[in-house]
Amino acid sequence: MFDFCPKIEKNCGFATKHDFDPDTGGSSPISEVFCGLPTGYDLRVRNFKVCWKKMSTSQQATFKKKMKDKFISLQITGRR
Repeated sequence: MFDFCPKIEKNCGFATKHDFDPDTGGSSPISEVFCGLPTGYDLRVRNFKVCWKKMSTSQQATFKKKMKDKFISLQITGRR
């Protein structure tokens, strides 16, 4: 928590670094920044176009739907 967030270019109380890989459900060789504000499947900051707090409600809903579809496709292919 309180790690540097590249979307706002400063420390954020919701940003944290971790080596978890949501695509495989295991560890990754590199640490990535995750956002703890929204709920959902893949909350790596690199997936956000802008900060979650600056997104409109419709942008947030679109992001959640996109991540849900990605999760379902990974389940179908057996990668998750």
